[in-house]
Amino acid sequence: MLSNRIKYRLITFTSFFVLIFGFACQEESVNCTMEWRALSVKIVDSSDNPVILDDYYTTNNITGEVFRMKDIDPYIDSVNKLSGEYLVITDSQKEWAKTGYCKVTFKGLINNKEIVSEEYGVTANVCHIGDLIGRTTIVIDR
Repeated sequence: MLSNRIKYRLITFTSFFVLIFGFACQEESVNCTMEWRALSVKIVDSSDNPVILDDYYTTNNITGEVFRMKDIDPYIDSVNKLSGEYLVITDSQKEWAKTGYCKVTFKGLINNKEIVSEEYGVTANVCHIGDLIGRTTIVIDR
C-alpha cells in the first residue's frame, strides 16, 4: 500500500505532466487583422504616363491558377487602371503562398498583344500576403 506522501507526489507529478502536455498539444490560435492587403505594380511609359492595359492577370507558377482583379471588383480595377496601377495579388490568393513564399507571373496585354510578362516572388504568413519581390514599377517603351 502506498503512503500518503507517495500518493501526493504521484498525483502532483501526474497533474503536472497532464498540464504541460495539455498546453503543448493545443493548436496555436492566431488573431488576424481585418485589413485586406493587395500588392500592385505600376506600369508607365518612358514619359512617366500611366499605361492602360486592355487585360492583365496573374498566374500561380506552380498550380497554374489565374487571378484577375476585374473578375473580383471591376470598379477598383477600372479606377486603378487610370493611374497605371495593377493588382498582382491580394489576400484572396494568400493560400498560393501557404508555405510562406510563392512565385507568380504577371502578364499585361494591349490589343491582344502581351507587352508585360514579369515574374514575382510573394511572401505570406497565416493572415496576409506580405511583400512583392520584383520590379514594382515597369516602364514600357511605346
